[in-house]
Amino acid sequence: MRFRSASIVIIGRGDACDLRPMSLRVSRKHAVIVLSTSGEVSLRDLGSENGTWVNDELIEKTVVLKLGDKVTLGSVELRWSVEDHNTVLVLEA
Repeated sequence: MRFRSASIVIIGRGDACDLRPMSLRVSRKHAVIVLSTSGEVSLRDLGSENGTWVNDELIEKTVVLKLGDKVTLGSVELRWSVEDHNTVLVLEA
């Protein structure tokens, strides 16, 4: 899945979410990713039941993601990579 800069991406099973992994271990509104115009990518858990993990560490506040970070939401694993001179982010499951 590709995202442009200056985006807010809600992850969860709910109908209004932008990225909807269909795992029962992912909450209806699990986490939010914010892509700034400067290229910084931040991730915050939204009070999910199973937590949000970055590189196997549970996050308790907003964290800035780095290229190659492994994000785990319930039982779903994602990795970040960048194309097109940092203008497009590709979420790889």
